Amino acid sequence: MPRPHACYTGFNCPPDARCVPVPLVQRSRIFNIGGVTWLVSLFPAGNVLPKVRNHNATAFVSVYIEIVGAAGLAAGWSRSAKVTAAIENANNQSRIARSERLTFDAACVDNGWNEFAPLTTICEEGSGFLQNGALILSFQFQHVRMH
Repeated sequence: MPRPHACYTGFNCPPDARCVPVPLVQRSRIFNIGGVTWLVSLFPAGNVLPKVRNHNATAFVSVYIEIVGAAGLAAGWSRSAKVTAAIENANNQSRIARSERLTFDAACVDNGWNEFAPLTTICEEGSGFLQNGALILSFQFQHVRMH
């Protein structure tokens, strides 16, 4: 399977290792894998509304996969795929990865991880996750199924 990469920029890590990411959401280019058109969204400061937060969700990067053009799909559609997403490490050290079978349908056109990676880990000086304020996210799709 192809392994698309997306580069996300705008991370500003002050000396105290607290990230101040800008903007609120960044989106990849649209791509097609397994006959499905996808888009990846990265929320550098997390994606949990303040009133539903029961812990410090802003301390995590959130990553979501989205079906593009879902409104035009036939009634009763659904898609599923095993998705592996990883924040790459420029120092060739271990990357931060998540892997899961995700299901999408008319009620859930996007799916992913609210707490993909802690910002303190990404922003740690010398960690290799940020290079000049850029973060590289790679992702792989396997067993894409259309139901």
